[in-house]
Amino acid sequence: MITNFPERLDPALVRPGRFGTKLRMDYLQLPALLDMLGLHFGAVLRESGESGTDESSDGNDNAGGGVSQPLRAIRTFERGEADSVNTSAPPKLSAYDVARVRDVVAALNDSRKGREGEDVSGLMISPAEVESMCAVSTTLDEFLLRFSSRFGAPQASANVQ
Repeated sequence: MITNFPERLDPALVRPGRFGTKLRMDYLQLPALLDMLGLHFGAVLRESGESGTDESSDGNDNAGGGVSQPLRAIRTFERGEADSVNTSAPPKLSAYDVARVRDVVAALNDSRKGREGEDVSGLMISPAEVESMCAVSTTLDEFLLRFSSRFGAPQASANVQ
C-alpha cells in the first residue's frame, strides 16, 4: 500500500505489526543529493567500505597521496596488489564538484532568505525531480543551471565554471 497521506489511513491498517516496512519519500537532504549527482556525473571511485553518505569526510577525496582514485586502481591492478577500490560501488563527485554543488545550494538558500525575509527551511526538492534534471543534463554545470532555475535564481549559477 502506498499513500501520500498516512494520517488519512484507517488506524487498523497502520497499527504495529500490520506492515513491516515503511518507506519514506521525503525531500532530499544534501548528502543524498550529492550521492545522486555522483551516480550521474561522478568520476571518482569509492574506497572499499566507503558508503558515500559519510559526513565525517574532511572533503579531501584524493587521499591517496595526490593520485586520483581511478589511476590508483589501475596501478594497484598492474602490481597485483589487493584491490582497495570497491568497483561495485557507485561513483561519487570529486571534492571540487562537491564544493561547487554546496556553493550553489548555499547561494540559493541565501537568495531565498533575502527574498522571503524569514528563515527558510532547506531547498525542498524530491528525488524524482533531481533524477529528471539529471536525465536531461549532460554535465554537472548543466544540472546546476537547471537546479538554480528551479528555485527562481538562474543568476546564482552564472558563476559556476
